[in-house]
Amino acid sequence: MRPLALVSLSLALSLTLACRNTPPEDTATVVDLDGDGIPSDVDCNDGDAAVSPTATELCDGIDNNCDGQVDEADGAGAFTWYPDADGDGFGLGAGEVVGCTLPEGYAEQGGDCNDALATSFPGATETCNGVDDDCDGEVDNGVLSTFYADSDADGYGDADSTANACEAPSGYVADATDCDDAAAIANPGAAEICDGVDNNCDAQIDEAVLITYAADQDGDTYADEATLTEACAAPQGFIELAASVGDDCDDQVTSTNPGASEVCNGVDDDCDTVADNGVKLTFYADSDTDGYGDAAMTSDACSAPSGYVSDATDCDDSAIDIFPGAPEVWYDGVDQDCSFTSDDDQDGDGHDAAAHGGDDLDDTDGACWDTCLDGASPTRAMASCAANPFLGLGATTDVYWLDPNGGDSADAFQTWCDMDTDGGGWTLVMRAVDGAFHYDDAVWTTPVLADETVFDLAAAGQSKYASFNTVPFQELRSSGTVDLTVGYAETLAQPYDNALALFLGTGFEIGSFVPYFNSIMNAFSQEWGCTSYRSYGVNQKAYLGTTFISGGSYCDWNGGARWGQRVNAYHSGTGNHAGQGWGTYSTIAYDNQRNITQLLWVR
Repeated sequence: MRPLALVSLSLALSLTLACRNTPPEDTATVVDLDGDGIPSDVDCNDGDAAVSPTATELCDGIDNNCDGQVDEADGAGAFTWYPDADGDGFGLGAGEVVGCTLPEGYAEQGGDCNDALATSFPGATETCNGVDDDCDGEVDNGVLSTFYADSDADGYGDADSTANACEAPSGYVADATDCDDAAAIANPGAAEICDGVDNNCDAQIDEAVLITYAADQDGDTYADEATLTEACAAPQGFIELAASVGDDCDDQVTSTNPGASEVCNGVDDDCDTVADNGVKLTFYADSDTDGYGDAAMTSDACSAPSGYVSDATDCDDSAIDIFPGAPEVWYDGVDQDCSFTSDDDQDGDGHDAAAHGGDDLDDTDGACWDTCLDGASPTRAMASCAANPFLGLGATTDVYWLDPNGGDSADAFQTWCDMDTDGGGWTLVMRAVDGAFHYDDAVWTTPVLADETVFDLAAAGQSKYASFNTVPFQELRSSGTVDLTVGYAETLAQPYDNALALFLGTGFEIGSFVPYFNSIMNAFSQEWGCTSYRSYGVNQKAYLGTTFISGGSYCDWNGGARWGQRVNAYHSGTGNHAGQGWGTYSTIAYDNQRNITQLLWVR
């Protein structure tokens, strides 16, 4: 408002001066344009009734009283102005001036309590700075802050130890929430840890951080959950419950816990409240003490009770000779081996033996019961005559097909089988009818056959059959061609793969001839001076290890016979010597041979 008043006052003054400089009109009439009673030649502004020499000077920027001054200090409505050195709009009480316009360096209002500080004046906002900002006579009143001692320097203060100041004194902080100002680990911002201290100042100690422990006295990592305790550290013999694998039912035994394997010992090893569950063994009564038990009589235990065994396969626990694996006595109506199969089916082919009411013609061969390897054709060739499935069951002496090697029937051959003499099963390997086999005849020691196609036993000549080279045996027998029971039999000390293998050897003693010779010992002893005689097969010289046989050794000499003893042999003019068997008599110096008729069988 004041700048506008000054402009108006200046304008009025200029108009007044202009009026005064205007030459008066040459008139006798008094002029008063503004009607203020002051002639215009006297009025400095006859256009404004408020301006005249008689008017009161006002602070309005006009020379109201026409004294040539505008807003002089003694004018009505003049203001008091106060020195304002700091320019904050408030001046000091001393040095004030009165005038219509504000002098430079003065303020309209007084009351400043510090004219050197622009922020300090009446009505200023009191701030905490050690100064009376609002000039109320008090310094920092109402704005001081309360600070709290922080002895442990954790940033949190003790509410009971304060200091009021604008800024925190050393060792003080604005916070007052420390519950223990002597421990830096205890304050509202700390994390609660398990240490027996209220770390987070919530008036609780170790809340939510205590560790639950349980006893593990046996150290098996399974704790006894009936012994729970909360603490910051494990008591002696305790482990953290969280680390426990399970609840131990016996904390004194390491091998007893929920993770243990149940063993048969009368103890609840796996803590499932049942002892030995699932691990007891079942034992079976063995009344006949054969080591095999009765499946119908059981006892569950960790070890066999007296009179019980672990086996349950006895089919008759009242008989000590009846149990699985016992020697089976076939065809007696008793199942000795507990196989629960027919006692009349020895070969287990599902067919009872023909001799015991069944239809099996060979109860020793599981592959045969009606159509067997009976030698009736090359595809049904037998390994030997003794292998005939009907031996003793009606098989007759005749020509049969043999295939000792088995497999392909292409190498099967025919020969005679004696199915009657001494139990049967004899295979013909050589035949001689009214003929002679020389001592050195190679027919004995080569695989070459003689006339093997002749099956007429009484036909003149010699035959060496394929069976000589192929049929295994341990018994030899000689016979005539008509009465096959006539002759001698010999059981050798070892089995042979075939007759060729036997006669290629050094020889063997023919024990069956010894009693025969000794029965006619007197006649021979008169000639040779012998008291007993023995006979040798093959080459007796090689067998005895001699190269020359003197007269004193004749008692142990069969003259080189291959099989049997001398046959109408003649020696050195001393006469014929009775004898029977294969081969011919031959001395060192003489080579006499006689025709023989005989068959050679093996089994």
